[in-house]
Amino acid sequence: MSLLLSTTMKDLVVSKRGLIDVAASTPVGEVLELLDGHQILSVPIFGSPGSWLGAGGTEIVVGDKQYIGIISVLDLVVFIMYSVSGSMTDAQADANIQRAQARPVFEAFGSTDESLSFWAEVESQELVSMM
Repeated sequence: MSLLLSTTMKDLVVSKRGLIDVAASTPVGEVLELLDGHQILSVPIFGSPGSWLGAGGTEIVVGDKQYIGIISVLDLVVFIMYSVSGSMTDAQADANIQRAQARPVFEAFGSTDESLSFWAEVESQELVSMM
């Protein structure tokens, strides 16, 4: 228990790489490539400040970016798969998958319940209080 009281979020991420994020207008296919290239499963989405309502009503603005939420590979796969119907030919399904991958990532946001909540904590806060 003392580890949870004495450790902060900053202690855990001090030697990690910088934040990888994507603009809300980034195509779904590019986000999938980014996730694969960095071997990560989710990424924060940002837009221009004042133009968005963040998940759960969160307002996180850093510089010229307002963070809207976090989208995961699961959200993106669900979004793409909803574009395919069981009664389509293979060619139609392929075309719909390509169209879905070209759409902006903000349209895929909320495809699963996981992306509808967005938590932010101060980096100096103890882990136990975040739990």
